[in-house]
Amino acid sequence: MGPNLTDKYWIHGGGVKNVYATIKAGVPAKGMISWQLVFSQKQIQQLASYVLSLQGTSSPGGKAPEGQLYVEPVIAAKDSTRGTKSL
Repeated sequence: MGPNLTDKYWIHGGGVKNVYATIKAGVPAKGMISWQLVFSQKQIQQLASYVLSLQGTSSPGGKAPEGQLYVEPVIAAKDSTRGTKSL
């Protein structure tokens, strides 16, 4: 029942934003209800964080990975020294 939540493969997108959206909207085609009327936004954030905390753990008889490997996008940091003059 349900996908493996302990690996880095995601059916509906990994990362906190995608997991949050999946919990909030549900996946009716797969039998997962929307939880937005049951839990507050804060509670859904906490649930998404909990789901992500399961990565790297193991469960006896766990399912094989499903979906796509999710790699967190890297955002380039701004150079804080750019535009300053040396004295």
